[in-house]
Amino acid sequence: EYSLSKRLLEGYLNQPYSWFLNRHSADLGKTILSEVGTVCGSGLYPLLNIITQSIVTLVLITLLLIVDPILALIATFILGAAYGLFYGFIRGFLNRIGIERFNANKQRFTAISEVFGAVKEVKMGGLEENYIQRFANPAQTYVQSQASAEILKQLPRLALEAFAFGGLLLLALYLLVKGGGTFTNTIPLIALYAFAGYRLMPALQLIYSSITAL
Repeated sequence: EYSLSKRLLEGYLNQPYSWFLNRHSADLGKTILSEVGTVCGSGLYPLLNIITQSIVTLVLITLLLIVDPILALIATFILGAAYGLFYGFIRGFLNRIGIERFNANKQRFTAISEVFGAVKEVKMGGLEENYIQRFANPAQTYVQSQASAEILKQLPRLALEAFAFGGLLLLALYLLVKGGGTFTNTIPLIALYAFAGYRLMPALQLIYSSITAL
């Protein structure tokens, strides 16, 4: 984050004077002080999470494929399709609140920069309430956009955890019937799938929430 902010500031300062004439100083400051942190927190870090958790997911799926390919493919398809459908459903909304957050953040910085840059004129003209509203409205939009994104990141987890628990019970019944009604052969397989589900669900959830953040 430090390196990116520093390089961005260097890039701005190396521009000719004419480049600054059509740009608001608050917008430039917002990009350096706020948006760089957002790019790192909601861009680079989630990208690393996607890479690491995808490796974990592939290892677990490979293990399940070795034990029972058909069952592993069915379970993987159902979980993947559930997250994929949910993301496809909210993708347009995420794009919209992302744009709203970006514009609201710009308006916040602009209002703060202008009011403290001309505080004498503001006090003489009695414009305090006007500038308070100019800041408050985009600030509310900014916070609501952030909160909505965080809720959408976590929303599928609760539903799919309950779904996975029910699936594990169905799996136990399936393996019991397949094994001739004895627990001797089914207990190790149930334990294996329970362990895989215990590790796989958080990995898929982190991949989904990272994609949502991106």
